[in-house]
Amino acid sequence: METVVRQTGAQRISVMLHDMEEGRLKIAASKGIPNGVVRKVRIRPGEKIAGRVFQKGRALILNGGPEDNPKFKSLLTSRDIVAAMCLPLKSKSKALGVLNISKLGKGAPFSEADIEMVSIICRQAVMAMENLEVMAEKAEKARVRSLLEQYVAPEVAETLLQRGKNLLDVGEIRKITVLFADIRGFTPLVQQLPLETIRSFLNDVFGLFSEVIFKFKGTLDKFMGDAVLAFFGAPILLDGAERAAANSALLIQSSFEELRE
Repeated sequence: METVVRQTGAQRISVMLHDMEEGRLKIAASKGIPNGVVRKVRIRPGEKIAGRVFQKGRALILNGGPEDNPKFKSLLTSRDIVAAMCLPLKSKSKALGVLNISKLGKGAPFSEADIEMVSIICRQAVMAMENLEVMAEKAEKARVRSLLEQYVAPEVAETLLQRGKNLLDVGEIRKITVLFADIRGFTPLVQQLPLETIRSFLNDVFGLFSEVIFKFKGTLDKFMGDAVLAFFGAPILLDGAERAAANSALLIQSSFEELRE
């Protein structure tokens, strides 16, 4: 916006972005517009000049005031506009919003160089917004993957992410197999060993539990003291969930013997 104002001499400028939830254009940033107006403006696609430009995806340039195009005269909110531009912010896949620029009072209309320069800025702005959207999507996907991988194997997490569904939605009633495992004689052991040794030992045990459960495509539900609760057959279907749980139990037992030694 600062660049457009500096290059064109416009006194009023606003960036309007489409709010998908409301289905309306809202002012995301502006210069020369009262804050009260900014908060109130809500324009449906097809309404007024900004809504029409957004809907049709074509720029509208009024370079001689309202008389330049009489049919838009009633749509202009200010009668002292001497020149105005409304340009779409549109990517290859969707319309994002519009850029509104106007000169007030007296002054020269926009030059061809002004119009070309602002068009270039709009294209650059769209590229920047697309890049930000991609970065935000990647960051969110990485965050969700990091959370999922605390409970399921990395390949299971990737499968869930690729489904593109809301993982928090209530799913379905399904038959699963539950595995419960804890350390025999752990309570007297705590009374005999230093706490630092116990902490280190539990970290190794929980690491073992997780590694084995993930190896057989199980889901880690929770750790409880010295115990683990896991299930097999959700959130993704698993052929032979009972066998996978039994094999996990056997491998946990044999691996625990090695760890204890």
